[in-house]
Amino acid sequence: MDLYEYQGKELFRRFGIPTSEGRLASTPAEARAAAEELGGQVVVKAQVLTGGRGKAGGVKLADDPDDAERKAEEIIGLDINGHVVRKLWIEQASEIAKEYYLSVTFDRGTKQSLYMLTTEGGVEIEEVAEKNPDALARLHVDPFEGYQPYQARRLIYFPVRAFNTAAMAAPRMLASSVARFSLAIASARAPPILGCVASQAADAASKALPAERHSHKTPVAISAALSREGA
Repeated sequence: MDLYEYQGKELFRRFGIPTSEGRLASTPAEARAAAEELGGQVVVKAQVLTGGRGKAGGVKLADDPDDAERKAEEIIGLDINGHVVRKLWIEQASEIAKEYYLSVTFDRGTKQSLYMLTTEGGVEIEEVAEKNPDALARLHVDPFEGYQPYQARRLIYFPVRAFNTAAMAAPRMLASSVARFSLAIASARAPPILGCVASQAADAASKALPAERHSHKTPVAISAALSREGA
């Protein structure tokens, strides 16, 4: 199952994960109208089922509606890794304090679901895995065992040595986000085993920390991705 960014964010919103407001557009005129409605700076983002769109010129910041229309003209029809851009997501620009990456995919080698979490969001996950592998926490979940509280604690806190001082508060803030993310995955049209594991993950993550921690309400900027090889 492949999801466009705008579809994934709609799924996240249904489960309380904070996302920036945006509008779908398929023409430069629609991009202009969306920018006018949103107000301020916007980001014009190509909607394609592949990675690397930023480096390919598929994500551009626009200062006003006129600029959004121009950027849309540049992006629509662009070929990104064999995917031609037909749709755009026009999103309010955000002041990013910190980015995290959280994903769930299916590891065909182990035949298990694989959760990946890092405080180094905003870049290609392959780059993190290659240059700083200790900063990427991985957790395989046996579908027959299910996602357990001790596994949630391991995912959120390990490897702490790879997190810098400023990032060490991240695990506490991420607990509820891991739970909501898992619920969102479970609600999608995923294979039964993956959906079962994700729903169990939501319950386990919510139990992984004391109540005063997982009830934290501060929005967390997450860079979350569904791998094309996964759900």
